[in-house]
Amino acid sequence: MKQPSLHDPHQRQRGRRILRKRDPALAPWISHHGDLAPNRRIPAFERLCGAILSQQISTSAAATIKGRFMAAVGHELSAERVLALDAEQLRACGISRQKASYLVDLARRVHEGSLRPSQLWRLDDEAAIEAITAVRGLGVWSAQMFLIFGLGRPDVMAVGDLGLQNAIRRLDALSTRPSPRDFLTRAERWRPWRSLASLHLWAGLNDCPEP
Repeated sequence: MKQPSLHDPHQRQRGRRILRKRDPALAPWISHHGDLAPNRRIPAFERLCGAILSQQISTSAAATIKGRFMAAVGHELSAERVLALDAEQLRACGISRQKASYLVDLARRVHEGSLRPSQLWRLDDEAAIEAITAVRGLGVWSAQMFLIFGLGRPDVMAVGDLGLQNAIRRLDALSTRPSPRDFLTRAERWRPWRSLASLHLWAGLNDCPEP
């Protein structure tokens, strides 16, 4: 049986209907945002490179560095083109030595075939996360973001995401962010649409009123 995908507007509509019914607190946020969809247009290898480049820096800085990086590979990103860059070229893009080592590890795995980004959709969530986190510098959170935005997986719950923690605090008018246990308990009602709930939680951080 084919798994529902957040890239399918009919499935998102179904998911929103279920979430509204199960969570009266989240329902107004869903109504306010309407149809939120993850961006599927970024190729899988580029998305993984971007996950490395954007670590621990601002969105604007990450965009600048990625632009330089794409220019360095001739705007045709591939594992082979990344491996052809030397340390000086990577440094000229604004990429730290550590991140450069992560990019090289990713590119080597893709070049050798031990990781096939375009085929990750064939794996279940757990296996896909395991494959991605085998790459240096790509942790569970990065893998979860890839599953949500790159693969459109409907039921991923990134417990460690501070944005989601703050959104739940705002949604439920809590004095502090929920503990991991409370977070997971709160999210149970969203199954099997926890990824879709996450999209609305992220969106509601700034544009939805306090309860």
